[in-house]
Amino acid sequence: MPSTHAPFLESPDLSVPQLHRVMEIFFNTFGISQDRSGAVEIFPATISEQKLALFKEYNVSRISVGVQSFLQTELRTIARGTTTNQITSCLEMVKQLNFPVTNVDLIYGIPGQTPDTLAESLKTALSFDIEQIFLYPLYIRDLTPLKGKSISENALLLYQTGRDILLGNGYVQDSMRMFRKPAPNDLKNSDEYCCQEDGMIGLGTNARSVHYATPYAVGQTQIKQLIESYIKLDQNDFKTAGHGIILSMKERKRRYLIKSILKCRGMKKQDYFKYFGSDCESDFVQIHRLKEKGLLVDCGTHIKLTEKGIMYSDAIGPFFISKAIGRRMASHPAI
Repeated sequence: MPSTHAPFLESPDLSVPQLHRVMEIFFNTFGISQDRSGAVEIFPATISEQKLALFKEYNVSRISVGVQSFLQTELRTIARGTTTNQITSCLEMVKQLNFPVTNVDLIYGIPGQTPDTLAESLKTALSFDIEQIFLYPLYIRDLTPLKGKSISENALLLYQTGRDILLGNGYVQDSMRMFRKPAPNDLKNSDEYCCQEDGMIGLGTNARSVHYATPYAVGQTQIKQLIESYIKLDQNDFKTAGHGIILSMKERKRRYLIKSILKCRGMKKQDYFKYFGSDCESDFVQIHRLKEKGLLVDCGTHIKLTEKGIMYSDAIGPFFISKAIGRRMASHPAI
């Protein structure tokens, strides 16, 4: 766990005393400084003023709200279990406490969704003066109520609609998914979390770590069974990771490249050379192929995706994954 940044915490339906205990473990047992940035994801149906006040007390710097849509019909389609009234009430409480950053997650590609309904959700989000907005495509995963359904055929148009609305309202695009208000002079805070260098560990029954994946469940009964089996483990079992692999140098290069170029700022070629002692374009023929397709450009010091390339990020990332890792991902129950 990085020492300079608090972990990402999902806020389940815990009581205030239980959440207080969790925060005490973070800061007293793990030794994480409250002066460092930390994020909490909240579910509108289970949040309260008391819980938010607790997060404020512990100097949580970023509150992420899983909105997905501001339209009740779309919320029902994706089985969110929340209402638009709960969502707006949640955002009103969050904004009243003036957290440094409020993030809202929205989904595009919901069956039946149109550019107009997505625009309506974005209009509502913008009315709350949100610092960060993530646009996620709809994912269809096993064990969820959406299994068997298909993402909307106009998903690409929906993405373009959302992107254009946010850029038109002064937001800066950091990646295919992330849009944010520009900071003063648009300079990065030296304490800003950076996944590439800092890493992240996800804590909670719905959280998944960036580097390790464990079996997952969706229903409450199955989730409870996973938690109970985890609690029963011998303490010695917590000293090692039961899932994951040690990456070879070639795979470490792939991982670094993928995580870098999927950001709009791209990858600094000198940084790649500093880490690995080789030239990225010599290591990966895929870079030349993306250039030929107009999806990637060489800016001298950096290589980065074009606007079209950013739009096809979900295809470009897997384009660099090796066959061996691809087979492992396909066979893993939690990928």
